[in-house]
Amino acid sequence: MHEAKSDKLTETILRICDERQDEWAFQVKGRISTCGDLHAVDAVYHGHCQRDFVKFKSDRHFYPKTGRPANSDASVIFETVCDKLESEESEIYTVDELLQQMQSLCGAAGDANT
Repeated sequence: MHEAKSDKLTETILRICDERQDEWAFQVKGRISTCGDLHAVDAVYHGHCQRDFVKFKSDRHFYPKTGRPANSDASVIFETVCDKLESEESEIYTVDELLQQMQSLCGAAGDANT
């Protein structure tokens, strides 16, 4: 583990993120962008990860994603209900009413409870 003690490190890594434009770069840039100053937050990094990142090696250091896959039908229905809620002014719904709306949109497409 190495401590991030230099602003130059931040600049270099952000530049490489822009050059790489892959998932690993997206993750790294997101983490750097949310903390502001790496030195101030006592950031640390693995030397071998930094070396691989700078040399444009693969993102083999990522862990496999966990969780169940997204249900695209349910996501569309959820977004539809959210859009309806955002477009209406001062409407108040109970959870049961929202569930009924989602179930009516589901029809034969699937189960609104998942």
